[in-house]
Amino acid sequence: MNFIEIPYGATDFFECEIIKLNDMENINPFQTQADRLIEIIDNESKFDRNDPEVGYTYRFHELGLAFWRPNILTEDDLNSERFLSLSKDIQEDELKSLYFESISVYPLSSTE
Repeated sequence: MNFIEIPYGATDFFECEIIKLNDMENINPFQTQADRLIEIIDNESKFDRNDPEVGYTYRFHELGLAFWRPNILTEDDLNSERFLSLSKDIQEDELKSLYFESISVYPLSSTE
């Protein structure tokens, strides 16, 4: 599949926004928690629920848009024994997984 990937680090050089899907406000996908972002976009166009990487990757084929993160972390996980037992440095690093690390755009006809 041909695509353009925008990593989180690129936000040091430019802003990334998803501009109005129907009645939504513009949203910055790197500053919106993954679960919330997927909920918002899924209301407009459904993600591929058959993708074997769901949780890590969400593909919206009708929009030519995909999101990726290396680990799955939710708000509920923040109170788990596993998370609380981590050192503060590792907790801070883990918190990054509440957000997506990269966004890809691809041609609408590409569904691979």
